[in-house]
Amino acid sequence: MCTHLLKRGSRYSFRRKIPTSLISHYQRIEIIKSLRTSNRDEAMRFVRREGCYPG
Repeated sequence: MCTHLLKRGSRYSFRRKIPTSLISHYQRIEIIKSLRTSNRDEAMRFVRREGCYPG
């Protein structure tokens, strides 16, 4: 299952690797964004919104 969900301390974050061909543009190898929640169900909804799942 593709979740790109990362727990950092008590909070969840969205984590996504940047494709090799785009690393020079972004100047980093991954994107990590705080979802600002400690609730796993809520974090799963936010992860879907961040782009892991279509729709």
